[in-house]
Amino acid sequence: MRQPPQSEFDGIARSGFGSNRRRSNPPLASRRAFGTAAVADRLRDRYGHQPIELERYAMANKVWQTKVKRLRLPDLLCVRCGLRVESRAKSKLKIMLSHSDAPGRKWDDGGMRDEDLFAFLLADINQDPPHCGAPIFFATGALRASITQARRSAPKAASEGSEVTLTWPCWVPAKRGRFVHVDNEDRIVFEGEDGKVQRYWHWRNWAGPRFVYSKRGEFFQGDEKVLAGVVEQESNPVCSGDSWDLVAALTLRLKPISRWKRFLQFPNSHLMLLPKLLPRSRRHQISQVN
Repeated sequence: MRQPPQSEFDGIARSGFGSNRRRSNPPLASRRAFGTAAVADRLRDRYGHQPIELERYAMANKVWQTKVKRLRLPDLLCVRCGLRVESRAKSKLKIMLSHSDAPGRKWDDGGMRDEDLFAFLLADINQDPPHCGAPIFFATGALRASITQARRSAPKAASEGSEVTLTWPCWVPAKRGRFVHVDNEDRIVFEGEDGKVQRYWHWRNWAGPRFVYSKRGEFFQGDEKVLAGVVEQESNPVCSGDSWDLVAALTLRLKPISRWKRFLQFPNSHLMLLPKLLPRSRRHQISQVN
């Protein structure tokens, strides 16, 4: 019998994801797979999207014998509204992205438009089953608008593409608690699980606009909630419905079929399924693209 919560903090929903995937694979692949699955579930269940993966390894924690290296692609695509989503599952939650000055390897390459989303979340694969926190979403345009505040790391080796990481200032509380408000001295006031009221003032050192990503009285889990940052949050990424014209996209950009595959970067299995995503009255139009 399930035990009732011992406190209001224990009542916070936590999402664990079991899997029959092999656990012996590299942790990074597993973390990415579980994180992307968690993001897809949130987009589908809460916001009405119908996401599919654009990369065959986005939600598979195994090492593929052949894999496109150093090519940026969105992890997920909503086949209803055309929204593209990049998922970033972290062992330590941050607003952090890899970047390279090489063509096609910038942090926002891969066809990400201003309205497309980046999702950041904590993924702990050391638990059984693995646990993923709730993702926080940011529009690509909001990240671009605050790029001057992102801290750039030293580059990796040339064999790793000379990549750097870009980290936007944010605050992730280490312990669970409850957000109270921002006081008159511009400090974030929060109450710990022990009832002790604390204040976070370091965010006053951040340049530019600052945002709190929590409502008054909202409880949060330690290490898995970005409570404040310099990027404006996309708090309600609801699907706009069946507004993406797949046929028009294929006709306009994707002739012949080789360009179709190169643009969308679908696995062959997804290419064969694309006609089934359309109403029956429009499926015959796909053949006109070839």
